[in-house]
Amino acid sequence: TKMDFAAFSAPKVLPGKYQIKLRINKKELLDTIELYHKDSEDYTLADRKLQFDVCMKFYRMHEQLARVVEDISNRQKWIKETIPQIKNSKNKKFLEEYDHKLEDLRSGLLASKQKSIFADEERLRERISDAYGSIVGEQMKPSKMIIDRASDLQTEVDQAEKDKNRIIEEHSAKFEKIVKSEKVVLKIKS
Repeated sequence: TKMDFAAFSAPKVLPGKYQIKLRINKKELLDTIELYHKDSEDYTLADRKLQFDVCMKFYRMHEQLARVVEDISNRQKWIKETIPQIKNSKNKKFLEEYDHKLEDLRSGLLASKQKSIFADEERLRERISDAYGSIVGEQMKPSKMIIDRASDLQTEVDQAEKDKNRIIEEHSAKFEKIVKSEKVVLKIKS
């Protein structure tokens, strides 16, 4: 997949007391700092909390999507490891179709083609990253549009997870039956 630059920006922490821990070899240094928020007409503490909450929604979406893609990729590895061991052509075709269904879903979730450092494709991950990037560095109340965007994108991520689960449910019993009947040895662990 292409590099996703959204990971280079983190949500700004909220005001409060934080412990800083520095570990060098076996020595650990601890200190505490307190961050304050200075209200302005354009950026109140309530605005800052809302901005943090919206950023964290996008952040968690990235994590959820990464888990979905990782599960798909692991299953595809199992399938690709299994196919060369299959003797029955119908079983082999079933596994190839299973892999294609998973790949169709995965390729709709994150860009995989890159001709330059800029995105040549835009998939769900890139739409989340764009929305996240538009708010993470700001010091202003999030717009209704970006709040709605978070809700819409979360719906897409949830649907992707449901689609993944449905595809796996539809194929896992037969996959296990094939593995058992053809005495396949799987080397990849989940």
